[in-house]
Amino acid sequence: MYYSRTQSKKGFVILFSVLISAIVLMITVGIFRISSKQTMLASSAREAHRALAVADAAIECALYLEIENGPIDIANPLSPSSCQGAIITPVIGTSNGNRSIRIGYEYPREDTCAYLMINDTVQTYADYIVTSTKIQARGFNICDEEQPLFGDPLLVERVYEVSYRRTPITAPGTGGGVGAGGN
Repeated sequence: MYYSRTQSKKGFVILFSVLISAIVLMITVGIFRISSKQTMLASSAREAHRALAVADAAIECALYLEIENGPIDIANPLSPSSCQGAIITPVIGTSNGNRSIRIGYEYPREDTCAYLMINDTVQTYADYIVTSTKIQARGFNICDEEQPLFGDPLLVERVYEVSYRRTPITAPGTGGGVGAGGN
């Protein structure tokens, strides 16, 4: 009797198919994870840019208002107005004897807003007074009616700060001191 020993190769095709499918699936999952991380980074950068842009616009607006209207103080309060198409609502108060102004700034697009803090420090010398001004803008990417949505996990805050000094203009020989100049 002659017995032939034939080996069946039926399981090889299924094993090969499962192996190829697993490799393709692993590559797809890897690409998906990389692309989802890139999307989250791009979204975070976009939101940070929105907050930074509104803080920059608020600083520019505050500097414009100070140049056009002079220093904003309690005796000369700024009425609600607009600057660069934004709505400005000032709340003026004092802290430690210095001028402190909080201005709500609603940028006209994409539901962003900013808060401006303007603080003056006055130094009196023998012949002149030097006023140091610090303007700080806090920009937010997500706002609802001029208020940041602090409960939102996607809220981004960016801060700009500008400092400068104002000294009076004095005539030569009147004791104005070195470094006296205009605004």
